[in-house]
Amino acid sequence: MRYVELNDYPSLLIIPVGRKFPEVRSIGHKKQRAILSRLQHAVDGIIEQGNIIQAFFPDISGTRLPVPIYRKEELYPHLIKPESFLWKKHSDQRGLPIEKESFYTVEYETLSAQELGDHVQRVMTDYSFAAILQQRERNEWLESIRSAYSRHPFIRLARTKQDVVQAVEVLNTSSLLGLLNSPEDVAFWRHRVEIVLRPYRSVPPHWRWDMCAHEKELVLKAKEGVLSCTCHECNYTIDYSPETDRVTLPTEVNMEQARKRIATIERQFNAMAEKTTDVVNAIRRLQDLKAALTPFEGIIERAWDLEEQLRGRAASHPILSIYQSLKECSLPDTYVEPDVMSLSRVHIPDISLLKMNLEGEDLQQTLEDHLSYLEEKAQEYRPSPDDVMVEVKGYELTRGMTEEINGTPGSKDIPIHLLVQLLKGEATSKIRRMELNETSIFGMLSSWPAKYITQAMIQWKKSGA
Repeated sequence: MRYVELNDYPSLLIIPVGRKFPEVRSIGHKKQRAILSRLQHAVDGIIEQGNIIQAFFPDISGTRLPVPIYRKEELYPHLIKPESFLWKKHSDQRGLPIEKESFYTVEYETLSAQELGDHVQRVMTDYSFAAILQQRERNEWLESIRSAYSRHPFIRLARTKQDVVQAVEVLNTSSLLGLLNSPEDVAFWRHRVEIVLRPYRSVPPHWRWDMCAHEKELVLKAKEGVLSCTCHECNYTIDYSPETDRVTLPTEVNMEQARKRIATIERQFNAMAEKTTDVVNAIRRLQDLKAALTPFEGIIERAWDLEEQLRGRAASHPILSIYQSLKECSLPDTYVEPDVMSLSRVHIPDISLLKMNLEGEDLQQTLEDHLSYLEEKAQEYRPSPDDVMVEVKGYELTRGMTEEINGTPGSKDIPIHLLVQLLKGEATSKIRRMELNETSIFGMLSSWPAKYITQAMIQWKKSGA
């Protein structure tokens, strides 16, 4: 990008900012020259930073402070952050964009000599740190941060214990906990879980168990010598030290303590589960029952459909509701064991199922008998063409009539008033034009008063025909 060197101020590099900027030849204003002199003096008095400006302006040598200038050759009141040049290229035809985040917030013109010296020292320290970062591309640093994050001791522990952490989270809200012996032990375990999992929960989901894939903002913290990496979508920030190639988390944990604690809550849960063999045995019985019912899915589904059709006109059988409840359960294929990992794979929405015990019952015979019973009931309540669907003042509209009306092509799109005329047998010009007078339902209700036909059609349509 364009810059200007002024002989009177050899430690300064004048950088035009803003879209429209002048062709800078000199600074003619007395006040502006005085400010430049103060800046020149401040730069000369700082701790030597080397030729750091060369990282951003390769053809410039010596210690230089970028100083922004904009309209009418006026000095911009805020110095430029090194992030404005870091990993960026700017047009020679335009000045550096004036964006708030690209400049320091301090108005350097109003500072005392001491304050100005301190501010310039901080700025040059930032440029010195940025010069180190400029040696590699932004994506390369991001990859280094990602690698360092995955090597962080706590993240490695979390990755290693991922299955245990997730299992504990599941069990902590599971209704199975209420069935374990000793409510005091369960309450104590839950209290310990809240403490032990706090550091794991403080890491956003997308950062478990590796760095997320969202866009990142990198911010320099030269004083600390770190590059701050923020994901605004996850609202999470970590600090990376280029010197040590290590990452620091927002909240660091005592690793020895963390290792012991995660092992302890797993061991404590296993001890509680081992004391409650009746719960484990009940779950195993459910596993057996689910496996035993699987071959009869076809019979069960047919029976269930018939019960739905009969709408309470036939006795139900508990085995059908048990089967439906089992379908909502998550049960491992292998027998559960009294430990965290095994029981975390169990999900039983209706805990009362654990009290079910159908051992010794001939499931096939029971299901076949119940299906036969339902089929007999279905035959008994089988719909008849003579079933009355609608009755108006003694006039009856039967199932056979409604089926014939529905079977007429296009009948569902015929407006009610036209359908009434059709059923009454009125050969209007529209009915003849649509050739409806040639259908089988023309004049079907000719003996009915027209107003009763209208009422019957409205009631029938409301019933969901």
